[in-house]
Amino acid sequence: MPEWTNPKDPAPAAAPKPLASWYAQGLSDGLGDRLLMFDNSSAPSLELLRFHPDLADIPGFEAALREQVRRLDGFRHPAFARVRAVQRLEPDDDLALISNCTPGKRLSEVLHRARGAGFAAAVIEQLGPALVLFQQHDTGVAHGALSPDRIIVSPDGQFTIVEHVVGSAMDVIGLEPARLRAMGIAVPATGDSLARLDVATDWYQLGLVAMSALLGRQVTATDLPQLERLLDGMSHGPGRDRTVLSPWIRQWLDRALQISSTRIDSTADARAALDDVLDRQH
Repeated sequence: MPEWTNPKDPAPAAAPKPLASWYAQGLSDGLGDRLLMFDNSSAPSLELLRFHPDLADIPGFEAALREQVRRLDGFRHPAFARVRAVQRLEPDDDLALISNCTPGKRLSEVLHRARGAGFAAAVIEQLGPALVLFQQHDTGVAHGALSPDRIIVSPDGQFTIVEHVVGSAMDVIGLEPARLRAMGIAVPATGDSLARLDVATDWYQLGLVAMSALLGRQVTATDLPQLERLLDGMSHGPGRDRTVLSPWIRQWLDRALQISSTRIDSTADARAALDDVLDRQH
């Protein structure tokens, strides 16, 4: 006999929606391989940077990386993707950095479409003030590994810096410039055998990112000796976006790229140089 039910009784509660997860392969570069992790919950999507063993196994790197994550645990800024944790992944015990996944494309992927003096100015004007605030968070904090591969461009044109704990960790272990360049990390020329991934290097790297935006491609090793000549050519006529590189942006690039004798060597220098260029630009 069928069971009688009162039509006024509440409907039975729906079964909880099963959690579904899926993955996508991200960028692979000289630091490692990236895996994007998504699910149908309200939790943020994640990105894992799985370091190459020849970096992960350098004595002191893991400890320095964990210390940088701890040191920057309280830092929050919309221009920086939040770093979550450092973990060892099963089954091979790979070292990985886990961060929030930022929607958009890597700047290196869009340079061929969005380029020129206007785009370069946008890079400086958006990321420069954010980088100053980052460096002011704690004494000696620097990104150290800034490049078009570590900047995300959102669909509405906003920039987000990612993996901002890696360079400082690499600075602790001390690597020679040739090895850093092989990993895709640009460093200014020095007379020392070891490169410093410090505040001055941050501004040099941001200058190279802006140069990449001007050129519509990533700056290469063969470009570095002729940066001044390349800038000269862009300062005297319309560029690819039909705008002329302003003298104020040119002056800032000369300082950041260490072409000028008045280099940007500190956060105070950077803040003053940015205030000057932003006041004159607007």
